[in-house]
Amino acid sequence: MQTVADYPLNLYFGADDGLYVTLYAPSRVQTQVKDLAVVLTQETQYPIDDHVMLTVYPAREATFALHLRIPGWLQRPATIRVNGKVETASASAGTFYALRRRWKAGDRVELMLPQDFRTESIDDRNPDVVALMRGPVQYVALNIPAAEAHAKLPLPSNLKAAGPQAYTERYAGRDAVFVPLYRVENERYTSYFYRG
Repeated sequence: MQTVADYPLNLYFGADDGLYVTLYAPSRVQTQVKDLAVVLTQETQYPIDDHVMLTVYPAREATFALHLRIPGWLQRPATIRVNGKVETASASAGTFYALRRRWKAGDRVELMLPQDFRTESIDDRNPDVVALMRGPVQYVALNIPAAEAHAKLPLPSNLKAAGPQAYTERYAGRDAVFVPLYRVENERYTSYFYRG
């Protein structure tokens, strides 16, 4: 529980050469980069969508680095734009991408983090029992009939979008709905699938 309570404290970290953005959530931070006052705002619905908008407000024009965390789960490259212009250097998954430039008030950084479906094994001894992930979020199947839920449910292979953060897959002649685990309330759900 303490980890969840500390999430807001871990959005940003200071460094000698600038500021690190480690988590993506709607927020505003007032900080110092060396002796310079800097305000950074973040607008996003991530992980509901892939888009993050950061706006930088230094007290005066100054050169420093904005380090953006590029998640290790990315299967396609992140896209970064500064004031509409695409950054040409690649932002490798599992690293921080350093935007070093002279910043002025109102400079905008757009970050696109494409979220694709992928799997994660539950442990090394059961590599074929997997959780279904989309970006950083685990997806589960809702209300699978008990007989099927206790059987080895195959990994979905033909998910179709059915709304924001909702997908469907055909199982035994009926549509199963897949949603993020955090959206489950009173429904029965299935968390793990078998990779065939």
